[in-house]
Amino acid sequence: MQELLHAIYQSLHIRALLKKADNFERNFSLQTKLYVLGLGKVAYHHVQAISETYQQLQIVNRIAVVPKDFSCISEEILIRGAHPELENQSFQAGQQLMHALKQIPSDGTLLFCLSGGGSALAEIAAPGLEEDFLKAVNSHLLKSGISIVEMNLLRMALSAFKNGGALCGFKGDAEVYLSILSDVPTHDWHSVASSPLIYRELKLEQIKDVVERWLPADWSGKIKKFLASSNYKKLQYEKKAVGQKFSIHSELVGDGEFALESVAASISSRYVVNLGVLSCPLAEAIELHLQCLKEMPPGPFAIISGGECPVTITAKKPGKGGRNTHFALALVEKIFYKNILGLSPQE
Repeated sequence: MQELLHAIYQSLHIRALLKKADNFERNFSLQTKLYVLGLGKVAYHHVQAISETYQQLQIVNRIAVVPKDFSCISEEILIRGAHPELENQSFQAGQQLMHALKQIPSDGTLLFCLSGGGSALAEIAAPGLEEDFLKAVNSHLLKSGISIVEMNLLRMALSAFKNGGALCGFKGDAEVYLSILSDVPTHDWHSVASSPLIYRELKLEQIKDVVERWLPADWSGKIKKFLASSNYKKLQYEKKAVGQKFSIHSELVGDGEFALESVAASISSRYVVNLGVLSCPLAEAIELHLQCLKEMPPGPFAIISGGECPVTITAKKPGKGGRNTHFALALVEKIFYKNILGLSPQE
């Protein structure tokens, strides 16, 4: 098992993924002044791997926005945010990252490394909204059972940093390059970390529908009032204008589907069932796995899956761990404690 896990780790490490990617090499010359900025839970490793890939170039600056409890050798390149809750450090990290973008000269080339977790790690509240309000909304939604797609939609609407807002601080005239490691359970990988570099037109009716279904009435009313305000309209205009100014070249380095295919290829068992990247409610995902277990033939087998299944948390003092930890423990409870499959002691 240790050898298998090591093989999987090696195949999915960001260095291995970058070797298989195009990495924009044909776009750079030896005269390129490269600024490598990263945002996400694996931002440090992403930035380091990119730097190793382009070590023949002039890398002027490297910055990685990471969770506050992350530790590494090159502490000097880190900006620490918070995850999964929005905290004061998240807003400080957002301002620090915007400042770093503003320091890039007009002849500098930006290579931005993006991965999951960025939505909470760095934030700047939209004009007219308070940081404490965004913290409360984010915390409520994390426990509500909302899908990551709908949650990111709302995050984009309430942020000056997300949905292309990060580039409002970039003064460069050169092209922008975006290297993405996606954790979203859809093919919309530009929405990773709520899309800090790429602007898209948001549909107000969709946003209003989300807030009405998932937020308390007073919060919903406050957000709908903001959506109708001049602050919101001005912010969207600025993001759109910046989005039209820059040519953004983006590349998907890896996602859930690729990860599952790599895991399946590493397993030598005759029976490997890949259930794919799931986004259904947690209870449906558990039932899907249990049904699959019931249909497995005798002998070694493996069932693999991934994704972000929404979880509703009702406990006043929830434990630690994310959606996947919750799913794994819930499945273990069904199989071994409640013995829903009717296993014998030997099995």
